[in-house]
Amino acid sequence: MSWTAGPTESSFERFVLAGGTLLSPVGTWTSDESAPDLDALIAMAGSYGIEVLGPRPVPLRFSLRSRHGHANSVELRPLRYQFAAARGDRYDDNWLVIGGTVTTSEGSWSFTDPSLLTHEARQVAAWLRAVAGGTVAVTRPDTAGHVSPDMWFNEPVLAFSLADRGEAGAVIRLHLSLEAAPPWQQGAHSADIYQYFVKVHVDTAALLHAADQWELAMACFPTR
Repeated sequence: MSWTAGPTESSFERFVLAGGTLLSPVGTWTSDESAPDLDALIAMAGSYGIEVLGPRPVPLRFSLRSRHGHANSVELRPLRYQFAAARGDRYDDNWLVIGGTVTTSEGSWSFTDPSLLTHEARQVAAWLRAVAGGTVAVTRPDTAGHVSPDMWFNEPVLAFSLADRGEAGAVIRLHLSLEAAPPWQQGAHSADIYQYFVKVHVDTAALLHAADQWELAMACFPTR
């Protein structure tokens, strides 16, 4: 990690957080390797008495409570660029590390993986709003019982589909494969791509709120 001093005195201690890089008139703090978690950056800055300004990533969270009193919950959060410094490659420069925390009646787990490009991550909010507006079709399993997601990405780690819709809201499937799958769905026990999913129920207001929160989180990560 390096600190590059600018032309002014280093007593200036107000920084702006932007996509894993601390910027100020004094200089720029970057990492030659993958950028640390933004929360870690903020905590480190605070330990030196530095005030960090700018938007903070906000979790995208859905939840569904089953009839047995258990709650399915999913939290997704863009954490950082996979590579702190842009390299002039439109793919490598724009991979985002996504953090997830999932709780189901089977158990809980977390994952961290560079699974979305910046433009793909922005599609999430648009899809949520489309579900809230009733313009996304419900996806049913095919005759073999397989479910194809409505929205998928270059890396088949995350995907979304609409399981049901009613006056009270929508039931969304979050498809979790490969690095995002639970521990008991890894290796020889893994399901086919997209075939392990968690259903979560959200009302229309919650869908729109989640879209707003996701866009707020994505404000930290412009396309480079």
